[in-house]
Amino acid sequence: MERHNLTDSGQKATRRAVTHILREIERIRVERDAAAVRMARSIETFDLLIGSLPAPQQLAYRKRLQEITSEAPSENRGNEAYGNVVALFKDDPRQVWSISDIFTALGKSANPPEAKAVYNAVNYLEKSGRLIRLDRGRYFVRDWSAGYAAAEDLPATGAAQLSEIEPR
Repeated sequence: MERHNLTDSGQKATRRAVTHILREIERIRVERDAAAVRMARSIETFDLLIGSLPAPQQLAYRKRLQEITSEAPSENRGNEAYGNVVALFKDDPRQVWSISDIFTALGKSANPPEAKAVYNAVNYLEKSGRLIRLDRGRYFVRDWSAGYAAAEDLPATGAAQLSEIEPR
């Protein structure tokens, strides 16, 4: 990187700009973290509320939640532990996982992954938005629709479309 010799006033202006940008980045990070906490709490409330609805309506609402919360980060990280963690979340209907639950489930395989690789996979999935950290060592799985039926799997009779339940 090419260095430029700035005058004292130019250096002061640059330092002020860099300080401003760092504060802005810090503010954005705080907002992102607060939004993740609000999202996790809202999803927990959502799960409590829909429990009293008929199954077809629950499925429709869960599908809509998945649409809202889904992102499409790459699943091919080139890491066997990452693939095992992703497969675990896809195959198991639980939405809230603890680190110990993950290790227990992955430890049942013939070749369990190393602890560091699992921690790295969980950390990446959190940073990419597929997991929401609820508290230390507990995570909410945001997508993969593990355990939920797709719209085409809903029975034709009595199954309400989301638009019939709640207008957007």
